[in-house]
Amino acid sequence: MNDARWPLAPQQEYMLANLNFRTADRGVRFRNPFLALRVTGPFDIDRFSCAVDALARQHGILRAELDATTTASLRVLDKPYPGYFEFDTRCADPGAALADEEWHVFDPTRPPLWRVKVIRVSPQVHLVSLSFCHLIWDGTSMRAFLGLLSREYTDPGSNPL
Repeated sequence: MNDARWPLAPQQEYMLANLNFRTADRGVRFRNPFLALRVTGPFDIDRFSCAVDALARQHGILRAELDATTTASLRVLDKPYPGYFEFDTRCADPGAALADEEWHVFDPTRPPLWRVKVIRVSPQVHLVSLSFCHLIWDGTSMRAFLGLLSREYTDPGSNPL
């Protein structure tokens, strides 16, 4: 495996210090960059999953983990790490499930550092949540990601590398 290493930017170093502080004191609440969307109408879950996978392959930050040997760099994996996508067809309490995603505790040394969860509320209503570890994501990135995800869903293969 030919994994790349990226040095942490100053903002990432700051976020890592905050993540370490939160881990040391479980009483500290630290919200993830998070977005929940309600999708009404036809929704092709397989096509959506393929769009998410395509973005994970194209963007190194979505394949990153903290390099546990130095904690001063991110290791970018050659392939997306499994486990970042979940499709739930039997969710009894969608509100609680979304809250769990928003406050999920990411271990920066154990990928994936982001999660996508789709909850089928009914055949025509789905809730889509996107949750990211602060180490790899900020709120500003969300808008660009949503544009790329929307384009990849509607026109597979259309996103430039």
